[in-house]
Amino acid sequence: MEHMEVELLREQLDTGFDEAYSSRRSGKEGRARVQARILAGKAIEQYANRMMGFESPRNAWEWLVWLSEEEAFPVEIVCSAQRLTVRVTPSFTLPHPEDPLVDAKRIVDYFLNRLPG
Repeated sequence: MEHMEVELLREQLDTGFDEAYSSRRSGKEGRARVQARILAGKAIEQYANRMMGFESPRNAWEWLVWLSEEEAFPVEIVCSAQRLTVRVTPSFTLPHPEDPLVDAKRIVDYFLNRLPG
């Protein structure tokens, strides 16, 4: 992956995080969580396709489930993926205190920093 491609991807993901935080500020926490999952999934996909030779198309949810079951990655990355796949409670709250946007950012940073370029 060329340096310019990595930088373009980083800019796209940064814009996505800006939009997710904007959703949160507008009181749309559910939308912010969905955006967080999509952003993390995109970073996982880019890494898996380029560095691991994966070619099967998956959506963001499937990438997060895949990562949440992998033991080859640092535990904090796997735990972040696991939390991003947790569903909200009947009262529409998360059963854990961690911020999904922080978890997604941790995953994005981890994988983007490992892409060549």
